[in-house]
Formats: sequence, C-alpha cells, structure tokens
Amino acid sequence: MLSLKRKIKKFFWKNSGYTTIELLIAMQLTFMVIGLAYSSYLFSRNLVRKWQDKIGVEAQLAVLSKTLSEHFWQIRQILQADATHLLALEISGDSLQLLLNGQLYMNDNSLVIFPLKLKEGKLCYFLTFESSGEIIQRSGQIDSTETFSITAVQLELCLSGQDREYPFILCCRLPQSRLVIPYE
Repeated sequence: MLSLKRKIKKFFWKNSGYTTIELLIAMQLTFMVIGLAYSSYLFSRNLVRKWQDKIGVEAQLAVLSKTLSEHFWQIRQILQADATHLLALEISGDSLQLLLNGQLYMNDNSLVIFPLKLKEGKLCYFLTFESSGEIIQRSGQIDSTETFSITAVQLELCLSGQDREYPFILCCRLPQSRLVIPYE
C-alpha cells in the first residue's frame, strides 16, 4: 500500500502541472470556440430580425392592398380626380378621399405606417368614352364632366424603408353599376 502511494506521489511530482504554453493553447482554443458560438448567435439573431421585418412589411402591403381594393370597389361616383387627389362617393353614401401628400391618406387617416414611407406616388385614371369606345389613360386633372367616363383607377406608389424600395401598383376596375346613379 505504501509503495502505491509513493508511486502516485512520484508520478505527480514529476508531472507537476501544465506548462505556460499548454495553458495558452488551451485558453486560445476555448476562446475560439466561444467566439465562434457567439458569432453564430449574432448571425442567426440578425437573420431572424431581417425576416421579421420583411414579413411585417409584406403584411403591411397586403393590408394596404386589401383596404384600397375594398374602398375602390365601393365607389359609386367620382367627384374630383387628379394625380394626387381622389374624391368619390361610395355605394353606402360615405365619402372617400384619397390624398397623396408626402404620405398616403384615406379620409384623413394615414395608411402607410412605420417603417415604410411614401417616396412618390400618383393616381392614373382609365377613361372609356362610349362615342368612340377607346380607352384613354390620364394622370392629371380630370374634368368634372369626364369623371363619369372613369372605368378604372390605378394607384402607383414607391414606398421606401429599411434601405429598400417597394414599388406598389394597384389597379382596380370600378364596378359598372356605379354608372347608373339613383335619383335622390
């Protein structure tokens, strides 16, 4: 028993520990593994954040498209129309005012929310004249006598956010039933 203790003491006495070089190499390997794990964590966190931002922007664009389509489909009569302003009456009798003035406003409520901003936008109108049957596209001021000839509205927007641009075009054909306006 005594010889076993002596042998163990002798073994540890000869191998009294690690050298400084061995400790430095072990520490360097440990820091490399920790650094690699941390950089992987940061990469995945940034990737997830970018995907969440992209999903948020796409959801916002989908809601914008749905909201505008629903209101355009409800138009009964267009009262005023030009490149940045549309004033119309809906089938329900409510007024619809669409304004492009640094932002997209519908009935005085902004439709574009953070992180998107309106870079530029315009309204185009497709007029169909019964006499000639031709379709004309206009983006300027529409004369009040020609507003009954508008058969479709196209909204062209360039939204920007997060160092990207998002072109947005919504073309909506107006219901034909709006051409017959009941007497009030």
